[in-house]
Amino acid sequence: MSTETISSPTDALTSEIVPAELLETIAEAAPALDRGDRQVSEFLPELGRAGLLDLGVAGRDGQGANGTLADQAAVIETIARHSLSLAFSVWGQRMAIDYLATTGGDFADRHLESLRRGETIGVSGMAPAFKASAGAGELGLEVGTDASGTDAGNTGAGGTDTGRLALRGKLAWASNLYPGAVIVSAAYGSPSETIGSADRQSGPKSIVAFSVSEDGVTVGPELDLLALKGTASTSVSVDISDLDHGQVIGEDFTGLLARWRPVAAVLQSSFCLGLAAAAHTGAEAGLRGINEVFTDDVEEEGQALNEAKSRLGEVIERISSGNRPEPSEVLSLRLESGRVATAASGLEIRTAGGRGYAVGSHANRRFREATFIPVQSPSEGQLRWELDRLG
Repeated sequence: MSTETISSPTDALTSEIVPAELLETIAEAAPALDRGDRQVSEFLPELGRAGLLDLGVAGRDGQGANGTLADQAAVIETIARHSLSLAFSVWGQRMAIDYLATTGGDFADRHLESLRRGETIGVSGMAPAFKASAGAGELGLEVGTDASGTDAGNTGAGGTDTGRLALRGKLAWASNLYPGAVIVSAAYGSPSETIGSADRQSGPKSIVAFSVSEDGVTVGPELDLLALKGTASTSVSVDISDLDHGQVIGEDFTGLLARWRPVAAVLQSSFCLGLAAAAHTGAEAGLRGINEVFTDDVEEEGQALNEAKSRLGEVIERISSGNRPEPSEVLSLRLESGRVATAASGLEIRTAGGRGYAVGSHANRRFREATFIPVQSPSEGQLRWELDRLG
């Protein structure tokens, strides 16, 4: 991503990458996605066929990736200019693909290609993991050998009985929760521990994967959200009593999170900046008559948007080169990107006047979409808390 090409708040992150016809379809569907009359799952297969869901993801054996992380950021930013609901869903899909491609194994082998094509929906249930790793929260799931009995069919090296695995608990919030969706999350414990026996703070923590359609997985009731109603977002209760050992896809909790969190944060920043760009365009269009008093504010946020896009490019370049950025750099980028989106949408609603007060207007939709960003994990409170601790 070349930051030299970004001179205007309306500039794209890279050259056009989403087919124009598909983008037009997304733009037309945005109000329906916002209302929940249509679902983001309708669009993921078409994006998958276009090769836009796994850009920059390489397999565990290091085979070449399709495109780059910068390309994926550009796709998400572009989509977010038209629909934050779909951009957010693409982020979740891309991260689920990344998690499974990194860890590999039988479960990944069964699901990865379908996820890349968008035929299976992916769920990033890692928010509690990122929060717990920062000391700001706890995991909602526990995994381990079920003390109530063993399964002679589960044997380890040398024929040793490894016991029946169980996965129990709750994810308070997740999105893309469609039938057959694959969830990747984290849990206290490991296959070598009895479930519930591990010390939550110092004991092992594992990365787990499971399907929404498995016995013991219950998706919570539909929520009447202020925006993003078409994203299948709610809670998930889990009581799987016969988890396959291969569904514990990683036990290097700290190492895997250190690898994934910067990627998750920059792609979240991308959908924030896409929403900000669209709102800034709308605010500029409203600078007429008495609304010219907002000109300095709009120009100031436009400059902040440019700077955030340039910082995004720099951070992505460092991630892609293996020169991992400092946590404070990534967190501050995510915080500022969210702030700009919220500020720009607020200016757009002010310059739109009564038209913006109508729920069906694009300005109103973007304003409501922007209210999600400060509470979406990592929330504004968590970001500021972490940055304070990092000094």
